[in-house]
Amino acid sequence: MIDKAQRGIRGALFLASYRLGQTRVRHPPLVLNVEPTNRCNLRCPICPVSQQEQRPWVKRGFMSMELAEAVAKEVAAFRPLVAVNMGGESTLHPRLAEMIICFHRVGCYVFLDTNATRLTPALSEALVNSGLDEIALCLDGDGSADSYEAIRVRARFDSTVNGIRTFLDTRRRLGSDRPRTIVKNIQYFRSDGGLRFPVALKRLFEDHPPDGYRATYADYWPGKHVDGLKTPYEIQPYASGAYRACTNLWKKLAISWDGKVYACCLDLDRTTYVGDVTIDGVMGVWNSPRMQELRLIHRQGRQAELALCSRCTMIQRPPQGRLAGLLKWRAERFTPFRDETTHERS
Repeated sequence: MIDKAQRGIRGALFLASYRLGQTRVRHPPLVLNVEPTNRCNLRCPICPVSQQEQRPWVKRGFMSMELAEAVAKEVAAFRPLVAVNMGGESTLHPRLAEMIICFHRVGCYVFLDTNATRLTPALSEALVNSGLDEIALCLDGDGSADSYEAIRVRARFDSTVNGIRTFLDTRRRLGSDRPRTIVKNIQYFRSDGGLRFPVALKRLFEDHPPDGYRATYADYWPGKHVDGLKTPYEIQPYASGAYRACTNLWKKLAISWDGKVYACCLDLDRTTYVGDVTIDGVMGVWNSPRMQELRLIHRQGRQAELALCSRCTMIQRPPQGRLAGLLKWRAERFTPFRDETTHERS
């Protein structure tokens, strides 16, 4: 991984380029979303993948190891944080652990977000041994099995809890302090402002807690997600038309399983194509004409011209703080998260 000095320099370049609205940036992407697959075993209403039958133009598949290795080889020069997930459930990929090893070997910090429904002892051991740096295991809802299963359609609460416990037990058995393990909770918005991880869920892991808990609200994804919902749900309020420039255009690159790159890791409908790493490489796409055009549109406050961005509720909310999402590579600017650290191994 890059040292603190290099990280600081790149962070400063990002902050300057975002604040100045530069269209051609001098720093490489700080974060890559590398998508092992956009297939999923669940049909969660909070995700556009649940409406995939309405989107026949979205081709689904699995990233080849050749492509993963080629991307890893290129980014070894600047070692971004790599999130091995985007539009599907990454643990469906039969060679996920090998893919993680590719990026770990070149010095990237590798992160995985999973619905935690497929965590067998064998897969858990493979992930722990892969060099994975951090993992978020999703256990959603208000703390009850019914609320979990209403959000995570096709999943079973008890099975997911057992999978998370299996992963925690495996990491302990192997004597590893990696990956850093977070149990993540997505819940529907409540106007009382009480965003917190449900106590009832914490009790399930009292004998062997993870490194931390994270709570966040469900939102609508950019594009037509809300149009396809049978029952729209309440989300955190936003001011329609009060657009802010999205940090993703200056910070992240979203690489689909087939090498195509889209403007945003939330563009699961594949509406805003910006390039293809199999043709131009990661850095070629990063400052491609389309990426520069999108940065200009955001700098000028013309997001309403973009079908994807015009319906993004996130960039129509004020940031969580003046410097939110600007000083840390992974931090989000417009989405509220509440993190709680445990002291299991302090």
